[in-house]
Amino acid sequence: MLQVLLVDDEPLELQALQDHVNWKALGVGRVMTARNGKIAYESILEQEPDIVVTDVHMPVMDGITLARKIHALNRKIKVVFLSGYDDFSYVKSAMQMGAVDYLLKPFTGKSVEAVIRKVKDVLDRERLFSQSLEALERQLLERLCTGSEAEEATVLEELSSIRRAGACSETFGMLLFFFVPGKSLADSILKNMTISHAVWSDEGKLAVLLHGCVDPGEGGRKILNFLFRLTGQSYSGVYLTKRYLKTQQLPALYRMLKSWETSVYYSPAGSLLAVSCADPKAGAPSPLPVPRTMPQAMMEEHLMRLEQLFPYENEARSVEEIDRILKHFQELHLGRSEAEAALRQMLLPLGHRLSAAPDGAFRTDLGEKKVENCQSADALKEALLAALRQILAETRERESGKNAYVVRKVKEYVQMHYGEPMTIEAIAEEIHLSVNYVRSIFKDGTGQTILEYVTDYRFARACELLQNPALRVKDVANMVGYENISYFGSVFTKRYRMTPNEYRKKFVHIS
Repeated sequence: MLQVLLVDDEPLELQALQDHVNWKALGVGRVMTARNGKIAYESILEQEPDIVVTDVHMPVMDGITLARKIHALNRKIKVVFLSGYDDFSYVKSAMQMGAVDYLLKPFTGKSVEAVIRKVKDVLDRERLFSQSLEALERQLLERLCTGSEAEEATVLEELSSIRRAGACSETFGMLLFFFVPGKSLADSILKNMTISHAVWSDEGKLAVLLHGCVDPGEGGRKILNFLFRLTGQSYSGVYLTKRYLKTQQLPALYRMLKSWETSVYYSPAGSLLAVSCADPKAGAPSPLPVPRTMPQAMMEEHLMRLEQLFPYENEARSVEEIDRILKHFQELHLGRSEAEAALRQMLLPLGHRLSAAPDGAFRTDLGEKKVENCQSADALKEALLAALRQILAETRERESGKNAYVVRKVKEYVQMHYGEPMTIEAIAEEIHLSVNYVRSIFKDGTGQTILEYVTDYRFARACELLQNPALRVKDVANMVGYENISYFGSVFTKRYRMTPNEYRKKFVHIS
């Protein structure tokens, strides 16, 4: 709705203007009044009306002076002069002060309404033109940042033309958020966040140009809060600490911010990293390392560790191993897609190995959708932990039936005596049941024989002990119940496709 200010030193005429016009039908939501030009100008500074209808002859400040001051202050405010017939030629010559029309006294309600409609049409055309220029400018700013360097000079010239038309801003702040889906969020920010000047989506990144006067850090946090309220997701990004960036600086700085994607990925969800540019003309500092792939030996080592942790009852150790994996991803500077691909490359064979194991017939699918499109390394970690928790839940579900007591007692015995010679007879005697019954119940409850469980547990402990360089391989073999070191080495090599000493060397290298 429009705002109108009526200015006249004659109370009766002011009242008539206010009362005898159907302002609401004209789209006017508020009508204000002032008794002279000085009071009117003070009101204009505070209220910023759309239309000012002012008498020409007034004390303190006349209408011509008021129109001149309005013209200098804000040309979007439209002025209509109100004058007697004797002032007609004077008013026409004063139209150069920016007034769009005039009303002769005595006026009628219809004549006032006709002039207001005319002014309203002018305002509507100007707003439409301004909006069109602003939309074009935003498109050009996006092209400037996302297009090729060869296009920059052409786009800058087009922006200069718009600036001469009075529509283009000259300075900006810059933000970039990563792993934000879709264009609709860009439109929502532009529509609802007045601090934003231009917003666009660029292959999963959300770019925001702020008005130059806005503090980029504070503005970035407001946008993050807005995105969280809108989506329930904690996004992360970077911002340039420097504000009042000039248009010609934007392309180089935008490319520099894009290079921070991997750093943002390994930051906690909801992070907003501050980036300075010591040399704004040059743009980015030294480029970050080029993303690489994960070495096969390192991948196999992590795979082996994850396999040994089955069925993931000790979550602290699971978290420790996942943190170790993500640390190596970060050291290799793997981006989101590379990290997810590397993790899937480990999890698919892990899932096959665990499913093929006698005690591993779980339903959880580790290799498919679990680790895709995570917005941060934290989210990737949670996705993997969720899968491991599901494996544990399914394992406990299988062991929670009538045979659970026998299974639990057998496992407790093995875990206490794995370094000693063991027989099924000794285990059965410990829990006061027959050998055949214990053997059958354990197989039904776990899907593997007691001997297979003993072997799995002994070699899991052996892998842990081999990580201690103070222990000889022979010592480790004896500690897990193998007196014959050659047999121990042969079984170890068959299970892990490397000798105990090779395993130890790889562990020392990867940690």
